[in-house]
Amino acid sequence: MARNNLGAELMAAGRVGEAAAQIQESLALQPDNASAQTNLGNALIKLGRPAEALEHYARALEVGRAKRTFSEPRLPNRIYESTL
Repeated sequence: MARNNLGAELMAAGRVGEAAAQIQESLALQPDNASAQTNLGNALIKLGRPAEALEHYARALEVGRAKRTFSEPRLPNRIYESTL
């Protein structure tokens, strides 16, 4: 979780490549972390890799539904659409 949080902070600072690396480390430890999946999707969008981002948004949605993390089932899609 700490690496996901660090990744979010790096994203906010505009250090997207570093952010993606930290979030990927987080997912290596916790692949079912919907927040980290979404954050990595956001980073990948900013890095110009939308196809990869969609895979992470889909995984976030799948995990979120299983864990009932997302009350709004289209949240990852809305996040993706807002980054375009």
